[in-house]
Amino acid sequence: MSDQYPPDTAVPMPNDITKSTPAQVASWFAAECAYQHGIAAHHLTKRFDYKAAAEAFNASGVSFAIAHLVRALMEHAPDHVVEVVRDMQDTFVQGDAVEMAFEWLCADGVDAQGLREAGERKAKEGDR
Repeated sequence: MSDQYPPDTAVPMPNDITKSTPAQVASWFAAECAYQHGIAAHHLTKRFDYKAAAEAFNASGVSFAIAHLVRALMEHAPDHVVEVVRDMQDTFVQGDAVEMAFEWLCADGVDAQGLREAGERKAKEGDR
């Protein structure tokens, strides 16, 4: 079996992700959606591990949302899709994605730091 991640095999991307096209990004996230769905289905039907299934279903849903939004931009805002996808990739690669998400959450009145701390507490539970 290959050591390469299956979505990467199905939809090859450039080494520099910021050089990928919107179509490549949408296809890769659609592949990730299908892959995570397979993981979820296995956990649900073969192992009866509902927690692991829920985590994979959530990852599948996030990947679907990204693929769907990029495809919608390609169809309805073709003059802006390259700019939006490139900005998304650059922000992530530069390490600014979490800071940007915190700004959005704070602007919406959501306690971003509280969510981060809750995530850290959840991760520590797995360390025990």
